[in-house]
Amino acid sequence: MPKAPSTYSLIPKELDTTQAILMCIGKLIAVWANTEACFYAVYFCLSGHPSGNADIAWASILSTRRRMDLVYNLLRYENELDAEIKTELFECLERFRAVTEFRNQLCHSMYTTEPPENEKLVSIDQWSLAPIKNITDPIFKEKSKLANAATINEICCIADRCMEINERVTKSVYKIRDQLKLQHVVLPPLQLGPQ
Repeated sequence: MPKAPSTYSLIPKELDTTQAILMCIGKLIAVWANTEACFYAVYFCLSGHPSGNADIAWASILSTRRRMDLVYNLLRYENELDAEIKTELFECLERFRAVTEFRNQLCHSMYTTEPPENEKLVSIDQWSLAPIKNITDPIFKEKSKLANAATINEICCIADRCMEINERVTKSVYKIRDQLKLQHVVLPPLQLGPQ
C-alpha cells in the first residue's frame, strides 16, 4: 500500500494560519476517531462475543483511556496470540495514549482570537487542575500554544503519527482474527480493507 501523503503537504497554500490550524485539527480528530475504531476491532476479536455483547460493553465505557486499558488487559491475558502481535499492539496503545492526550488538549481548549470580534486565531489555551503538593501550589495549570507555523507543524505531525498507528493496528486486527481462528466474525470496515 502506498504511503499516504503527509498532513502538512495537504494544506492548501492559500489558507491563512487560522484556517490551516482548524483544518489540521479536523484531520487529527478524524484520524483519531478512525484509530479508536481500529482498537474497537481488536477488542471485538478479543472479547469473543460476535452476538452484539461486545458492542454493548464497548459503548458502556465512555472514556477512551478506560477502553484502551480494557484492550491492554485483554491482550495481556490472551494466551493464543503470539508475542509479536502483543508487542506491536502494546506499543500502539502507548503511542495512542500520547496522541489522545494531545487531541484532548485541542478539543478542550479555549481558542483566543484578536481582536475578540475578529476570526484571527492568536492562541490555544487550556487550563486544568494541577496536582497540589502543598497549600501554596497553584490550583490550575495552563498549557498554551501560539497560533503559528510551529503549532500547525505539531498538529500535522501528531495526525501523521495517528495515521501510522491506525495502519499498524489495522494490520494487527487481521492477524488476531487469523490466529484466533475467528473467520465467522464480521469485522467493522477498516481502512486497509479485507486482508
